Amino acid sequence: MMVTVLACMAFGAISGSAYATIAAIGLIALPELRKQGLSQGAAAALIATVGCCGQMIPPSMGLVVFGSLNNVSISKLFTAEILPGLFIGCCFLVYCHIYGKKHNICSGNDPIPLRRKLRTMWEAKFSLIMPVIILGGIYSGIFTPTEAAVVSVVYGLIYGLLKKNSGLEARMLPQMFYKTVITTCTILFILGVSSGFGKILTLEEIPTKLAALILGSVSSKIVALIILNALVLFLGTFLDGIAINVILSSILLGIATQYRIDPIHFGVMFIFNSTLGIITPPVGGNLFVAAQISKAPFEEIVKEIWPWILTMGIGLIFVIFIPQMSTWLPGLMK
Repeated sequence: MMVTVLACMAFGAISGSAYATIAAIGLIALPELRKQGLSQGAAAALIATVGCCGQMIPPSMGLVVFGSLNNVSISKLFTAEILPGLFIGCCFLVYCHIYGKKHNICSGNDPIPLRRKLRTMWEAKFSLIMPVIILGGIYSGIFTPTEAAVVSVVYGLIYGLLKKNSGLEARMLPQMFYKTVITTCTILFILGVSSGFGKILTLEEIPTKLAALILGSVSSKIVALIILNALVLFLGTFLDGIAINVILSSILLGIATQYRIDPIHFGVMFIFNSTLGIITPPVGGNLFVAAQISKAPFEEIVKEIWPWILTMGIGLIFVIFIPQMSTWLPGLMK
């Protein structure tokens, strides 16, 4: 279980997507989790939750969209997400330890020899350095987050073609490029429409009116934080994180600044709350992805997901009310 969490955190530093992390790590980890004694629903709930690390460990696709829409430094957002992401990852590890002790998971397994571990790490060295290339290039200023995406794709493509038994062949590239173009065009269309939608909201003074409504009825910064986070979490149970980002982030950021909430801190909170929403019923996008790859009944996953939601919620409370977790590292960049 704990290895699955660490694997999702590592893959999250490459993909930036919760759905991609679930699909990639889930297919590998689910059979092993079942062998260790987890039920089908419990294993799927674990994958659905820790797959969120793909969105909470930089580089995060959600933060890229948030920073682009609201003119907030993406590099600083990535830096701000490091400590909160690691903290919530540690919360997952603690719960895995408690769950494993309670249900006697992983008992009787033979320890893996150190030599085998080192050999496996050496064989995976070119894969393991990809997060270093991506994050190191961004934080050192060698390339921008957008350029980092290009570098990682080219690196992964070349490595996949050259590595034996990778499953990637040159004849597959045209179909891959076609799907990439279709996906990119869809995202650009959404962003284009959202830009127009944002201008309409500005012309109609919707953000100003909503801000005035909240500011007129709420004077406490703590209460405002609770209201803003609860709103994002509630909508996250029904909508995809990107959709919430496009529709609401600019409006809520405008309100947050009225309460002197740091935009960097708010961006991390916004992404974490929308991420928590995608594992929360009645909808929860991660739950459907986990159900699809695990073949577990959706109802069974819902029964097993609540302790994970509570664990992530407790971690999120610390992130919300200790802003230094998000603002300390970016402050060092000034």
